[in-house]
Amino acid sequence: MIDSYPDAPRAVVRRCWTGPAQLAQGFTPAPRKTKSAIPDVRPGGTSTMVMESPGSNTAADQLEAVLVLVRNGKHKSLYVGDVTDLARTAAKVFRNNGALSVVETWGEDVPDGKLTSFPMAVKLEADETVVFSWIVWPDKETCTSGMEASMKQLDEIYGPEQLQNVPFDGKRMIWGGFETIVEA
Repeated sequence: MIDSYPDAPRAVVRRCWTGPAQLAQGFTPAPRKTKSAIPDVRPGGTSTMVMESPGSNTAADQLEAVLVLVRNGKHKSLYVGDVTDLARTAAKVFRNNGALSVVETWGEDVPDGKLTSFPMAVKLEADETVVFSWIVWPDKETCTSGMEASMKQLDEIYGPEQLQNVPFDGKRMIWGGFETIVEA
């Protein structure tokens, strides 16, 4: 709970909480460095920061990316809960199996393309929103074993019947593994 307010213009305070560079500057204790900062200041949102300590080897070599869609009017599932509940549970499972970070994003500015686009890739309908997610792994071996273990654990947590009722259309889901070639 906030019980005092800074003597600064609202725009400056908002930028401190929503700007990745400002978050890194204000919340990364020396001598650590921030590798990534992803602020999500919406109610119920989860901001993620990945920090590196001197002498550590946290370079991410492997990334698993997923593109799904969710019906706007059906964010709740009778069995699993809303998309955020499912994402938080899955993120914990992935992190426990070696993932460095898990990011779920809700499409906010995802325009239709003329030849190709996120909406076209998943055959987005008018009442749906694109959700783009990725999991960062330290290396391919950890990714392979971690994904396998995570899928088994998620099956155990939710069971086959509940997984048939996830709040997204798995038939139009796109996923793939990527090797990091540039990180700035």
